Amino acid sequence: GENDSEGNPVWVDMKDRGILPVMLGIRDTEGKFNYVATIAMMNNNGVVRTEETSSAVLRVKNLGSQSIRNIEVTSRQGDEVYTQTVNLSKSVAAGTTSGTFLVPLYCFKTGDVEFSVSKVNGSDNTGDATMNVPLIGVPKAVASKFTRRPLVEYYESENSYMSARYYDEIVGPSIEDKLDYLTLVCQTLDDQFMTGDDDATHLSLLLCDNDSSAISIPAMTIDRSVSTGNILYQQNAASGPMFSVLYDPYATQAYKAALERPTFVGIQASGLIQEDNETLDVEVAGDVAPDILPEGEKPRLTVYLMERDVFSDSQLFWTEKEKEEYKGEYTHANVIREILSDPDGDELTPNGDFARTYRTELDPSWSQENLYLVAFVHRDARRGGLSAHVLNSCEAELQTAVGIGDLAAPTTGWKAVVRDLTGRTVQAPRRGIYIVNGKKLLK
Repeated sequence: GENDSEGNPVWVDMKDRGILPVMLGIRDTEGKFNYVATIAMMNNNGVVRTEETSSAVLRVKNLGSQSIRNIEVTSRQGDEVYTQTVNLSKSVAAGTTSGTFLVPLYCFKTGDVEFSVSKVNGSDNTGDATMNVPLIGVPKAVASKFTRRPLVEYYESENSYMSARYYDEIVGPSIEDKLDYLTLVCQTLDDQFMTGDDDATHLSLLLCDNDSSAISIPAMTIDRSVSTGNILYQQNAASGPMFSVLYDPYATQAYKAALERPTFVGIQASGLIQEDNETLDVEVAGDVAPDILPEGEKPRLTVYLMERDVFSDSQLFWTEKEKEEYKGEYTHANVIREILSDPDGDELTPNGDFARTYRTELDPSWSQENLYLVAFVHRDARRGGLSAHVLNSCEAELQTAVGIGDLAAPTTGWKAVVRDLTGRTVQAPRRGIYIVNGKKLLK
């Protein structure tokens, strides 16, 4: 570390220097070093029911001299406190870090919960094991009014020959029996299908706070707040990127946890292909329960036009030249053909009903029979990481325009019941999309 008179470093061979170890011994006369635990990692749902516990995933590090057999965890919001003892299935030896295990996290209302490991083996924890956890609390009465459909997004590189196998061998089998109550979207990181200027890459960077070292493909997220693959959501407890591949049993458990999460948002969508077979009109409507989101925060709406089973004879990005090793026949299950909203989502009011309309021209190369809509309400992804929750989603098949006035009455005295997209009866419908006897029609 020394420099000569001209400022140049002076290099010394370490073999010419001796090593003097210095050790400090401390006698723990009061037993304060017996039980010392810190939080190594914590992950939670983020959206929970108020006045009850939710499950969080915890990992603790034992800095004390005694093995940890059980811990007491405490959730605190203001003057409200909840504690519970958790017995560990395997003790944590001194100087080691535990595996992951579930602990209760209690939410009294929307806001920060102070979570701590307050005791170890029944004695006060003398280590620093406290962290603030931001939660959205949904009252039971509100949650009971809404049915939630989790959003599963899998990320893959379309210039990789492994992409098709990734879906066929990993994603598809793990989700096949859950498709009726999950929404599935493929985010294509190389944008082969030209949905925009690498929108999926932009999104995946947002989800890990723009840390490109934290992204590797393939990966999967549920509701953008649970990673079952290897997009790492950066937290204070995280030390670096995680590069594990999707593990099916864990993904199944993550699906189950996602289905149990409450919501306070309703959403539905409809799409109508006009009689020219070139124009698509889309309506998305829903409602957001008041006084749930943190003050000043507005939810966002994202709408995708999707196509099923898109055939490709190459995995190349569209600007690349042909490479022999990438050729082959591939079928992509869930392709985003167009992002109808802003890629970051259209801003909504935080309380009450919402409605948005979109119009787009259909590309002749798209299969209209395989087109469908995916719409979802979410928090602002620019908040980063675990704050980018998807609150609810929906899917909708496209309909072909038929004039209401052209419907023939099947029996004498029959009268069609015309409803708007929210289900309300309309006596004198104006121009727009309506539901008549269960069919979406255009007047």
